[in-house]
Amino acid sequence: MRTSVGDPEVMKVWVQHAPVGRRLLAAALVTLGLAFTGPIVSPAAHAVDTCATDQLTPQQQAKLDYVFLGKVSDVAESAKDGVVTRIYTVQVSRWWRGDLPELIRVTSPAGASECGLRGVRKGSSYVFMAGAADGKDQVRALSYEGTRKADAATEREVTRQLGVDPQKPVTEKPAPEKPTATPTVLDDSDPPAVADVITVPVIVVVAGLMLFGVGTLLGRREH
Repeated sequence: MRTSVGDPEVMKVWVQHAPVGRRLLAAALVTLGLAFTGPIVSPAAHAVDTCATDQLTPQQQAKLDYVFLGKVSDVAESAKDGVVTRIYTVQVSRWWRGDLPELIRVTSPAGASECGLRGVRKGSSYVFMAGAADGKDQVRALSYEGTRKADAATEREVTRQLGVDPQKPVTEKPAPEKPTATPTVLDDSDPPAVADVITVPVIVVVAGLMLFGVGTLLGRREH
């Protein structure tokens, strides 16, 4: 059977039969051997574990600025300076905190090691919990803040936890139409001629007066 110098049992036997100097050297080698054979945890794995374990308490979640229920209608990604951000377009149906419009975007890191949201898919509804705004009609959510799949039990639990009833999203009212003034058309044509103004009744009256005058003169001559 082969044995290794780094084997703790072999080192113990060797230490028992070695001078003091060798015993100290052997103890150091055993310590180093145990150190190198121990588990190695990468920074990324440690970060993922931290995101998973450092979940906010219900009391901390109750202080978040944005808590709302919505359905994911689109999922996209944006990269800037080597950092990839996932963008969820969400149709808001109700909100507990935030006074939100009907359509909002939720941003989150794409990587799990950066505490990005996991398992959020297009077409599904979720209770989103976010601690900060990330622009106009846009919030930023992290995995440890408490975003979860929506169902009736979850909605009741969130209502009880926050102590407020959910509200309908803000509906943007269309801007009122400006009243349009009807233009007044002015008649700038030439005035009508005198002959056009004289109508048939006027002519009849004038003719009657003339006949009456002629009759009166003839009557006076007979007398």
